[in-house]
Amino acid sequence: MTTYQNRAFANENIVVDGNRYVACSFRSVGLIYKGGDLPSFEGCTFQGMTLQLGGSALSTVRYLSGLHQGGIVAPVEATLKRIEAGPPSPEAARRYNPEYTGTNWGTLGFASLILVGVTLLLLLAFHYGLQVAPRTQFLNANPPRPLAAQIPLELMPALPDELAVAYDELRASQLQMVTSYGWIDEAQGVVHIPVDAAIDQLLAADGFPVAGE
Repeated sequence: MTTYQNRAFANENIVVDGNRYVACSFRSVGLIYKGGDLPSFEGCTFQGMTLQLGGSALSTVRYLSGLHQGGIVAPVEATLKRIEAGPPSPEAARRYNPEYTGTNWGTLGFASLILVGVTLLLLLAFHYGLQVAPRTQFLNANPPRPLAAQIPLELMPALPDELAVAYDELRASQLQMVTSYGWIDEAQGVVHIPVDAAIDQLLAADGFPVAGE
């Protein structure tokens, strides 16, 4: 912010965004505001002054004018009335309802107690539902049932005694499938051929793939 003190401005246009004027005089000048930081005038005198808008400030005026011409009259006029009235005085700003400002400590404390009580009730409900009730149900059963039990081995899926042998046989059959010719379904005419031969046939038919296709 630039401060001007005891300056006399005459017959010129001045961009006032963000400036502070103290005990200055303005005669036949145009004050230009472009929507930046608000200027400050302290103890200044004005004679033959004009106001001009530019930048975002002018865009705001054009926006309100377009709304007004488009039929949105009441909101625009209400906005202009608020501008004409100016900011509220410090006395008006201090008139408030303490219920909505956070300074009503009694109401705030009561609400906090309710919140804490509800939280405790939820914790107790979870503790009873997840620990106390299941434990009581199992231990009071006739006969009592354990809380945890091992799965009998006979219910476990049977595995080959020699996993290495089974793995080697499976791998050999898969390798034979992808490296040799043979029938898959002779009735349907379905065969299998080596992977290398299949690739060669695809390249011979379609050629090498081209980037971007």
